[in-house]
Amino acid sequence: IERIDIDNAQYTMLVDALRKYRAIASKGGWNTVPEETVLKPEMVDPAVAELRKRLATEGYNGTNEFPEISHNGINPAWVYDDNLVQQVKTFQNRHGLEADGVVGGKTFASLNKPVEDRINKLRLSLERGRWLMREIDEEFVLVNIAGARTYLVTSDGTVWTTRSITGSAYRKTPVFRDEIEYMEFNPTWTVPASIFRKDKLSRIRKDPAYLARNNYVVRNKDGQTIPANAVNWGAKNPGVTLVQQPGPDNALGLVKFMFPNKYAVYLHDTNDRSLFDRNERNLSSGCVRLEYPFEFASLLMEGEPDWSRQKMQSILDSGKTTRVNLPEPMPVLLTYWTAWV
Repeated sequence: IERIDIDNAQYTMLVDALRKYRAIASKGGWNTVPEETVLKPEMVDPAVAELRKRLATEGYNGTNEFPEISHNGINPAWVYDDNLVQQVKTFQNRHGLEADGVVGGKTFASLNKPVEDRINKLRLSLERGRWLMREIDEEFVLVNIAGARTYLVTSDGTVWTTRSITGSAYRKTPVFRDEIEYMEFNPTWTVPASIFRKDKLSRIRKDPAYLARNNYVVRNKDGQTIPANAVNWGAKNPGVTLVQQPGPDNALGLVKFMFPNKYAVYLHDTNDRSLFDRNERNLSSGCVRLEYPFEFASLLMEGEPDWSRQKMQSILDSGKTTRVNLPEPMPVLLTYWTAWV
């Protein structure tokens, strides 16, 4: 038993969730909701009664006991009322959908997936958890690539979380376990060769001022800085490396969190905060962007007597690239959970 038992709250909650959904399956699962009409708040439609039933089966709380016909001849179970709107918004939030209370194509698709689909996703999350969460410390960072969120679990059981931007379908963030060792404020960004070829080269060819405007320097194979006009940008491989200097326009933002690994993946700030407002945030080229990186930095340094928000701000204001070691390495799990608690 000890070999398969994992003493971790998230893992235990996943086990409990699996038990819940298997119980639903044993009773025949849930009904499907007719998809012929987009359901909007205050509408009256027989499909609304099926929507109520579907959500109640999964445990969403609401008023589901109605007289057959109300005094004005309308079945009240058919009325898409405020109580049901709130249930639908909660459902949409939980499934990464726009929580507008409108039941359209994506919400219908999620509602009408059979309970076995949920069970399979939970089983897959548990399997990934068995690989990554064994003998994990009380404190750890968990990046859920599928859910595009990062969590910091502390020793007293509290959880801090922030929206994230994670790997796109074409440049996937890998799944592994490591330890965050240090932070780097005012970082430079050395453009990876793949991004240089796929993204940067065409921009430079179209716009010679692109490099200066975005604070890039050009380095040759020996690591020496050279003038941009000394490079043959029309060549298939110009044989140079781009390094973006520190500053608010840097692609890494103003801080990065390092756990040196063979995948060259790390967590970092960003210079484009608008991306966090998207419901689907699998947009990055492999690294993980955090919406609130400075809160995260403060939490990682909590209890360190020489650290304060003021000290962090003075480092940022200096504009100089500065490494700050964590008091203790922090375990970080990068996983791909399509179902989690």
